[in-house]
Amino acid sequence: MRFGLISGLLLMLCACASAPSNKAPERTSVPAKRTAAHAARLAAKEADYMSQLQNMLSRTLNGTSLTMKRKGNAVVLTMPGTAAFAKNSYNMAPKAAEELKKIAPVLRYYEKTRITVVGHTAKDPDVKDTTNKLLSRKRAEKAVSVLTASGLKAARFQSEGKGADEPVAKNDTAAGRTKNNRLEIVLTPLLR
Repeated sequence: MRFGLISGLLLMLCACASAPSNKAPERTSVPAKRTAAHAARLAAKEADYMSQLQNMLSRTLNGTSLTMKRKGNAVVLTMPGTAAFAKNSYNMAPKAAEELKKIAPVLRYYEKTRITVVGHTAKDPDVKDTTNKLLSRKRAEKAVSVLTASGLKAARFQSEGKGADEPVAKNDTAAGRTKNNRLEIVLTPLLR
């Protein structure tokens, strides 16, 4: 009787066991909701960080030629080219260099910020596009050298020369050319 009971139990256990599967076990992925929530928290943290940076810079920019605007999570500082450089030159005016040095402590404090310096020139029919691009690049590099000499790490910087490729006004008037001839410092968060 005992043998029959044990063999019956074994038969039931074998019947309940499933056949081995050839499929690899499925990997459980992080739920989409959790990933989206993380991305939303990070975006909010970046927005808050950049708002604090913007507030600190707004107090520092008084009395300078620099203007500031927000583009999404980026803060863009613009310095008129006429305030910073003589025509067809990449030697920075001493006053412009002092203005850049004035913002350096704020940028040093907000160290989780990428700094992209972009030089722009106005379209001039007497100047080749390659010359304009070179001039705008040299101007951006000059601004980077002023800021790194003020204690900012070179690894945080990127410099670009756009020449006359990204105008903000028409080049057919002196006022338009003045607006197009500019230096932009684009600040973006590096919290990821």
